[in-house]
Amino acid sequence: LAMLLPPVNRACLKLLLDFLRKVANNHAVNKMDLSNLAVVFAPTLFFMRGQKGQKMLKEVEMQVSTARTIKAMLANNDKMWEVPTDIISQVRFLNESRMNGRKASRPKDVKRLLGARSS
Repeated sequence: LAMLLPPVNRACLKLLLDFLRKVANNHAVNKMDLSNLAVVFAPTLFFMRGQKGQKMLKEVEMQVSTARTIKAMLANNDKMWEVPTDIISQVRFLNESRMNGRKASRPKDVKRLLGARSS
């Protein structure tokens, strides 16, 4: 999903995550491991305004969820910037079908695409 961001936003996010990863790599000195960084940065990166009368438990659940998301982003930072090969194959197939003037939604085309993915 990170690859769907506009180029400037994607570059900014990548730089931030790379920096935070470097900070986490020095957790023995600075005490900021992935979990601590996630707790600190989640409210900033995923700002959400609580509704009036929203229960405190809901807000805490949202904070925990966003912290888990940041932790996962930091842990998988190197994989976030690659497009999986099966998605590249699907896009290539759709583009080739369009260039040949065919619709790619025919059942046999879909079966062929799925067969190519499993090989």
